[in-house]
Amino acid sequence: MLTRQVVAERVSERRQVGLAADVGLVAFGLVIVGLYSSWNRPIWLDEYLFFAFGAMSFSEVLSAIHGTATEINHGQTGFFILADWALLQIFGASGFAIRLPSLLAGGLLLFSAVLVLRFRGFARPWQYLVMGLLACQAFLMYFIGEARPYALLAATSVAALAYYQLDPTRRRTWIGWFLVVSGIWIGALNHPYFPLMLGVVLVVSVWAAWRSGWLVNGWKSVVGFVDPIAVVPAAGLYLVVGILTWLPSRPEFGYDPYSNMGSREVVINAFWRDHLGALWAYRGWFLAFMALVAVVLLLSRFGSGLDLVAPFALGVLSLGTSIAVSAASYLSDYWILQRQWVAGIALLAVAVVWFLAQLSQSSAGRLRWVASLPGVLVGVLVVLALGSVWTGQTNQLISYSQQQGELMLEKRSLEQLVADGADWPYVANVNILRGGPVWPIFTEWYSRQAGMREE
Repeated sequence: MLTRQVVAERVSERRQVGLAADVGLVAFGLVIVGLYSSWNRPIWLDEYLFFAFGAMSFSEVLSAIHGTATEINHGQTGFFILADWALLQIFGASGFAIRLPSLLAGGLLLFSAVLVLRFRGFARPWQYLVMGLLACQAFLMYFIGEARPYALLAATSVAALAYYQLDPTRRRTWIGWFLVVSGIWIGALNHPYFPLMLGVVLVVSVWAAWRSGWLVNGWKSVVGFVDPIAVVPAAGLYLVVGILTWLPSRPEFGYDPYSNMGSREVVINAFWRDHLGALWAYRGWFLAFMALVAVVLLLSRFGSGLDLVAPFALGVLSLGTSIAVSAASYLSDYWILQRQWVAGIALLAVAVVWFLAQLSQSSAGRLRWVASLPGVLVGVLVVLALGSVWTGQTNQLISYSQQQGELMLEKRSLEQLVADGADWPYVANVNILRGGPVWPIFTEWYSRQAGMREE
């Protein structure tokens, strides 16, 4: 017979184990962000376009954002540029400063992915698995160490998904507001693609909410679940920023959509490799194994199949978003670029783990162990892939340090660098190495560029 003391001791032990597991999640996340931090990596041309704003006044930044939104910084809302500009005022010329928003986005991405599974009621092993799977998405995670808005696009998309998995009765708590601000509102400010991602999140989440019994009053419940307090301000922010930056003009590119990556076949191969990540090398027998498990569950009259619809739809629609933005590039005679897929890649990784966790949890009795095998298999593949991630990223960080060492040998003055025709990103890296404020010459560089819109 259990006494109150024994029960209290067991509850205390479970809390301690849970706390230790959460500390482990935080430590795991910090390691992942550190590995992909691009520490000491010299900035390159696309990052230089953000760095060069650093010597401007606030009014000059706003004017330059408006003036370059059509050509030089086409498709930019200016939010990331302003964030970088503010950090450069605080830190001075710093590669860390301009990459800090992306590093924070990496933390938000991992945290939000964990919250999706936690809010759905899945145990911590699944939360570790989703972090591990994201860590193995090398192409996606590369952007958390780069001063461009793509990591933030992925992070805000997953944060929005986490918000809509939160029990509606908890939305006005700190975690609810955190996800609204960091996910939905910042997402609307950051990137033109965000409404597409939010639309996918809402479609999937409404279905999951219906299955969870949160929609009891028909369309009124749906409207309340979508939460006008979250989405109406986001829509306003999106339209205002868009009108001031990227919406008024549509540039004429005239590019071959496949030329940047090489060919149509290269694009297709890269699409599947980037989206599947660690599962790409094992795709054949993994998919065959999944099909076998599905057959077993169907034969056993698997009764909770509707619970699998939401994660399955999320996976399919995530792939659909990447196809949609690539199609938009194709129709606009613009390059199809892998970076356009980052939000779809992030949501797909979450969808895979959510599906596997739901498959394991919803299966009946004796067949539960069968339904858990795909999750175990993915876990094994992730553990194997993490070894390669560790080796590859640590070697990369060592390489960046060596490049930094080579820059330290540079002794020419700014005037000499300009006279010798040094590349502007190289000059910016010298500025970063020597510290101090961003050199005003980069403001002059921006003022000379073509594509500045006339008022």
